[in-house]
Amino acid sequence: MAIPVPLRIAWAVLTDFDNMVGILNNLTLSRIIRRKGSSVFVMQEGTARYGIFSYAFASVREIQLEPMKRILAIQLTGNAKRFESEMELAETSKGTLLRYRAEVLPDSAISRTFGGPFIQHEVEEQFALMAAEMIRRKAQ
Repeated sequence: MAIPVPLRIAWAVLTDFDNMVGILNNLTLSRIIRRKGSSVFVMQEGTARYGIFSYAFASVREIQLEPMKRILAIQLTGNAKRFESEMELAETSKGTLLRYRAEVLPDSAISRTFGGPFIQHEVEEQFALMAAEMIRRKAQ
């Protein structure tokens, strides 16, 4: 995803964990619960929605930060059996390029059956909201 904002603004939004509830509409709680070296430990709760389906979630993730370059998230506790994601950032002449990948092992047969489209929808919606926040902050 390419976003027409400076790298520092993209980084600031992506790592604004204590204010993420105001950015992402599916969160009811997001807060840093611990810091250790270049890692932050983040607790999040919320409800994901896709059509008539909704899914309450809660997690604690270790977020390893390589400032202005990379964000690696590893679920320590939560609804999924396994969740790991990586975001790479690169500055371009037109703004910031984000490369994202995630590996998710759902926690139930229903999640494994319907999880792909559900997760894709959630990721697309979250990135659209974060991009809108980046653009809003750039305008300030």
